[in-house]
Amino acid sequence: LEPYEKLDKVRIVIADNKDWEEAKRMRERTGLHLKDSVHTVLARKSKSIIVTWNLKDFRKVEKEVEVRSPKNL
Repeated sequence: LEPYEKLDKVRIVIADNKDWEEAKRMRERTGLHLKDSVHTVLARKSKSIIVTWNLKDFRKVEKEVEVRSPKNL
């Protein structure tokens, strides 16, 4: 991932306890899987977008964070 980071295309963001707690609340509120909730929390925190083929599940949070398919980049 390092070459992509240098191009400012990928950000590595470390989840802290507060992020995990927020992700748990998001999971309860949206039904999104916990790991997907963490990705959403971190994308919002870092002002990033989520790039995934799994658009169906992430529609649940598209008001909170931008979600794109890799084919639409």
